[in-house]
Amino acid sequence: MMVQPFIAYIPPAYKGNRITIDLTVLSGTGYAYWFDPTDGQFLAAQSSTITNQGNGNFLIPGKNKAGARDWVLLIQTQQLD
Repeated sequence: MMVQPFIAYIPPAYKGNRITIDLTVLSGTGYAYWFDPTDGQFLAAQSSTITNQGNGNFLIPGKNKAGARDWVLLIQTQQLD
C-alpha cells in the first residue's frame, strides 16, 4: 500500500514563525522535513520521529536560500537519505 505524504506550502506573505498541523490525519509515525523551493534542499524539521497524535508545532526556518520566506513542509513515513 502506498502512503501519501502530507505537504503544506508556506507562502512568503505568511507572517508567523511556526505552523500547527493536526497530526491525527497521519496513518502512523513519520518524519518531517522543510523543503526549500529555491534550491531543492531538505532540512529536518524535527530531531526525531513524530507520532500521529495531537497537534504538531513546526518552527519555520526563516529565510530560504534566495532570501524569501516560502517553504514546503513535508511529512512522510520514510526517512530521506
